Amino acid sequence: MSIFKLRAYPFVCRLCLKPEQHRKMTSLDTEDENFEGCATFEEFLATISFQVEEEKRHLFPRSICPQCKDLLQMFGRFRTKVRHVHLFMNALVELRDLNTVPMQELFHTKLESVRTMLAELDLCHKDDCQAKDLIDEFPLFQIAKLPATMEQTGIDEVAEVKKQEVELQCSEEREEFEAPEEETLFAEECPAEELAELVNEIVCQVELSEEGVPEQESTVDDEFRWECLDDSDEEVKIPTKKKAASTAAKKEASKI
Repeated sequence: MSIFKLRAYPFVCRLCLKPEQHRKMTSLDTEDENFEGCATFEEFLATISFQVEEEKRHLFPRSICPQCKDLLQMFGRFRTKVRHVHLFMNALVELRDLNTVPMQELFHTKLESVRTMLAELDLCHKDDCQAKDLIDEFPLFQIAKLPATMEQTGIDEVAEVKKQEVELQCSEEREEFEAPEEETLFAEECPAEELAELVNEIVCQVELSEEGVPEQESTVDDEFRWECLDDSDEEVKIPTKKKAASTAAKKEASKI
């Protein structure tokens, strides 16, 4: 089994290299109006790739399939559009230099192409526009306010403006970084004596608040028993107030 599907070459499509489709192929010698300045498919392919040597033409495919034909025609139209857009921009640049010849020639030699381009790009409200219409409106365009040529002085001015913007941004960042916080600012504004008095007032307030809190008397239930362990691990009983009073009464009676 072969690895490559090129057994039919050069009897394949010139672009996709697929085998020729019977009665569906288009010869490269066919002329097409989608290729500006090119009469045939072969000539257009030569402009976007390379020129095939005459003695080797028979070794290259001589036709294209329907799918590649449509794609090539679409590409040809887009390429023409790109070319017209750049010719139009160049004419605008020349207008800034008070040179109206390129714009007039463009409308004179490619009137329909220019009108079609402007319509597709939605750049004009008039179907039958002329070069004079655009030349009259040119002072309203932003390009008319720009210098005709960028000399060294102009470059220096642009560089100076950019430098000033960078310096301004750096100074703002530095000021933001060096700005003191609220606490630091307060400490710098208050003298040492005021800070000492303020600290003393705070300490006095804390002491007064502590003195004003009454101590809670520890109330112990009369029947409460404290249990503690000594070395003998025996329970020690602490007499309550009632038992202490009765014991004292008995002692007084015995004395009498």
